[in-house]
Order: sequence, then C-alpha cells, then structure tokens
Amino acid sequence: MNLVIDLQEKLQEGKSTNYLNWAKCFNLQQAAKALIYLQEHKLLDYGLLTKTATDSSVHHHEITEKIKADEKRMAEIKELQKYIGQYRKTRETYQAYIKSGRSQSFYDAEVTDILLHQAAKNYFNENGYGKKKPLPKMDALKKEYAILAARKGKQYAEYKQAKQKMADLHIVKQNVDWILDGPIYPTKTHERGARGR
Repeated sequence: MNLVIDLQEKLQEGKSTNYLNWAKCFNLQQAAKALIYLQEHKLLDYGLLTKTATDSSVHHHEITEKIKADEKRMAEIKELQKYIGQYRKTRETYQAYIKSGRSQSFYDAEVTDILLHQAAKNYFNENGYGKKKPLPKMDALKKEYAILAARKGKQYAEYKQAKQKMADLHIVKQNVDWILDGPIYPTKTHERGARGR
C-alpha cells in the first residue's frame, strides 16, 4: 500500500510525460488497492473508515506506551540489581573502614570499594530505600524481569501488527481523500481540490 502521487504537483515541477504516464498508472493501481482493502475490511462507509483509522492510531500509541513502561522498569531493575550486588560485595570492606575510625591509610588502600559502597548507598537513599522501604530480594527482581521480558516479546509482536494496520489505514484514507478531492488524471488547467492538494 502506497500513497498516490500528486500529479498536479508533479506537473508544476515539470516532470516528463513518461513520468506522468507512469504516475497515472501507479495512482490507478493504488486506487484499486484502496478499494479492495475497504471491501475486505468492510470499511466502505467513510465515517467508519475515519473512526477505524483514528482508533488504530490510539491503539498503536497505547501499545507503544506499555512497551516503554516495561522497558523503563526493566532498566530500573537492572540498575537496582547492579547496586545491590555492588553494596553486598563491598559491605565488609566498608564496615571495616568505619571500625578503623575512617582511617586515611585504610581509605587509601580500599578507596575503590569504599567509593562503590557509598555510591550504592546514595542510590538507595535517592530512591527511597530504607527501613520503611526495604530492598527487594534479588530472586524477586529476577522473576519480575523475566515476566516483563516475556510480556515485552508478546507486546512487540502486537506492536508490529498495530503499526502496520495503522499505516495501511492512514494510507488508504489519504488515498480515498485524494480520489474524492480530484481526478486521478489531472490536466495542466485542473484546479486543486478543496483540500488543497
């Protein structure tokens, strides 16, 4: 399914006669495809076609937003897992540093682990983790991530179908509008239609 070519515009651009003849045949093919699509999908009523095209855009947007939300949550889980692992691996070193009275020599020797631990603690504080909001278990995070990944796979398949349907409907509607707006074979003296094509 492709958009019809605005022949009036092409005439003004000075396209060759051969090109215009080809474009006329192309437009007839697209008009035929549009009619077949409308018949197959029972969309011969213009109002229904308009509503269906609008609904397809809304549906596509809803699926897109769901996928984005799941992707955002998956990224959050990955980041949280990273900081939890970082916190656990450096906890003993940091506790020893505190027991040393924050010794400068200890700090110099273990600066990497200390900074990593502090970064993890800062991340938890910034995201509200503490006594009232304990850190989630790693197993729970892995399970949630797996569920989201599986759902994303299904949603993406639905997304591709919705995207194609939306594209087809909008092309068909634009072609129908173009056909209703003016002849498929415009002449040099043909005035543009009311929709200003």
